[in-house]
Amino acid sequence: MLSIQLPPPSFEEVGFQPEAEYRRTLAPGSAPPLLERLSFTRPVVVPLRADQAQSDPRIAAYFAERAAETRFSLVSLTFGLAPASDEPITLAVIEVALDAAGAATPPAVIDMDPDKITDTSQLKSSLEGGVNLELSGGKLGFTVKHTAERPGSELFLVAAGIGNQRVGWEVSETPGMKIGGKLVLNLIVQTAVGTPATGRITTTLQVRRKHFGLIPYRALLDDHPSGQFVCDG
Repeated sequence: MLSIQLPPPSFEEVGFQPEAEYRRTLAPGSAPPLLERLSFTRPVVVPLRADQAQSDPRIAAYFAERAAETRFSLVSLTFGLAPASDEPITLAVIEVALDAAGAATPPAVIDMDPDKITDTSQLKSSLEGGVNLELSGGKLGFTVKHTAERPGSELFLVAAGIGNQRVGWEVSETPGMKIGGKLVLNLIVQTAVGTPATGRITTTLQVRRKHFGLIPYRALLDDHPSGQFVCDG
């Protein structure tokens, strides 16, 4: 087992603007920006190497076998969502897009944690400190603390896109769980040696506003330092 402890988060607030598609259906300025609803830390990037996994020969061997052509990085994202009591967040989507100009082999996200959450016990497990990695079926992956799912339980969080350059987590309000509080999201990025990859983060919220109904908002992350990260090649 390889265990990685991450530094404590230091949150920064960002604002949301109404989605461009929605602006076309409203008079200018009739749907104001959302402020103080999202805060997050700068992404933490940790290179993963064979010498970090001496306690688990399987992981050390996995890294060593691919060291000539591949680099692996753990990327940890921490978000804080703060809905207003009378304007709940009904949907949150966090997307990550990777780009490595000129790479013969494009970068890819080879695993995501958590992959799904259906109840509060799973959410609590996902917030417990540290990230544990293991090998399963020849694939590098996260150790997941499995919890028995209730029959007919609804997905609160689900990951999508593993194996691709573009991935994301979708968080949905359910009858038993409201969107709010801290989310810790981790992914493993695979890059080609000599070709760094840049990851860009996009966050979208759907909010039930008192006077406008359901409105999608996009975070202003284009020029924000917390909106991107770099994984070494």
